[in-house]
Amino acid sequence: MSPYFRHPVLRAIMTFGVVFFVGSLLWIAAHFYGLDSFLFPPPASPLSREKGPRTVFTNLPYIDKTSQRIWFFQSLDLASGRAQGVEILFRDAEGHDLKKYFAHEATWNGTSWKLAGVKEVIFGADDQVEKRESLDLPDITTPPSAMVPHD
Repeated sequence: MSPYFRHPVLRAIMTFGVVFFVGSLLWIAAHFYGLDSFLFPPPASPLSREKGPRTVFTNLPYIDKTSQRIWFFQSLDLASGRAQGVEILFRDAEGHDLKKYFAHEATWNGTSWKLAGVKEVIFGADDQVEKRESLDLPDITTPPSAMVPHD
């Protein structure tokens, strides 16, 4: 027997080297023949979702360039037409802020939006703040489906 195999530490190092070398060759062969995805499937991503259309969006901004409004939804459900944590910023043609609505909830009734738990800030010299229980917005006719990104 060789003097290298008499010492237990050297024997362990040599055994590990042989096992590592053979394992590397097997892995390369599996990769070459396309078996690596079968043997080592990728981990499931927490961001993966079921196939099909998405109906609930969170932290969604929407810029309405035609009417100079910027929307932000904490949560928007397309199926029910309801949104939570809504902010709507109105601007003039030059991009100056005119007013902003903060609403706890917004509901799409099929033709327009209705806000509930509204705080309105009117920008100007005194930045007037007004609170309202609810507010109908018949002039805002942008449907929720137009506000979400399309895949």
